[in-house]
Amino acid sequence: MDIVLEVSYKVLLMGKSNLSWTLLAIHIIGSMCGDKFLSKSSNFLMTTIRLVVLLLEAKNNSLCLLSSYVQSNRPAVFPTCAHCLFDVVDSVSVDGFISSLLDELHLCSQQWNSCSNTNKIIARCSPHLGSSGLEVNCGEPCYISKQVKLSEDGHNHTAGRDLCYFAEITSLLELFGNYMSCEWTYNNVVVRLLKILESCTCEEYSAALLILLSQLGRFFVDDVGYEQRAVSDLRNHLSVLMRTKVSNSRNMPVQLSAIGALLSLLPLAFDKIVAHSGQLPDLYVLQGRQISEWFCQLSKEHQSIACSFFS
Repeated sequence: MDIVLEVSYKVLLMGKSNLSWTLLAIHIIGSMCGDKFLSKSSNFLMTTIRLVVLLLEAKNNSLCLLSSYVQSNRPAVFPTCAHCLFDVVDSVSVDGFISSLLDELHLCSQQWNSCSNTNKIIARCSPHLGSSGLEVNCGEPCYISKQVKLSEDGHNHTAGRDLCYFAEITSLLELFGNYMSCEWTYNNVVVRLLKILESCTCEEYSAALLILLSQLGRFFVDDVGYEQRAVSDLRNHLSVLMRTKVSNSRNMPVQLSAIGALLSLLPLAFDKIVAHSGQLPDLYVLQGRQISEWFCQLSKEHQSIACSFFS
């Protein structure tokens, strides 16, 4: 089922532009797999897929949770199956489940902060999952987070699995963010992510959180543009993090992730900003200056890496 779940995840993540085809594809996959696709002992990925489909096909107040683009492009008629796996009353709410995912990120971050023994971290995470009745399959290879390149700085296998689990949770939040409204996502997801990031002492976790914020920022801009309040607030928060947390980090992945998150909220490309060849509106001058100053203090080697990374 791992391959099937990975395909379903990618279909939903990349299929926002053609929701009729996307929902049809997911229903076909579900029909072919039968009850195994949405087993009673659902893991986080299965639950995410089910909730996203139910949200997209909702005919009630859940519509207000969807982005304006999705609301405008939802199909008028949804796929119908003789025995539809998604035609069930779910006891798990979307907002409750997303809150649980954020709880997991906070727990992992706090356990890393307070315990240097990664074996203990994983042992303490596992019982917490059991209370929700949901399981996370973080085997080798992990079906979602294998997209994330784990740092190659000598960490042991156990530490890699722990980061693998953390990255998988961020991937699930990214999928929800792809479809949820900008305002709802900012108030219920981004605000909590920023708090977790501020207190996180693990460089790898910080980079993963910044990558997630970058993706959510792109979704926001695609949906409402650069000047909506949630976009502006996120841009300002990231600017503060650049002056505090990121400026004190010598970890290049963290710095690149932070710059990438800031760039996702600016209407000018990286090469234009650092070359001073484009004029930024007054609203974005502060962030543009921060990026330029960051780039100037890099070594020639790291400048080359940055240019290649953002090209």
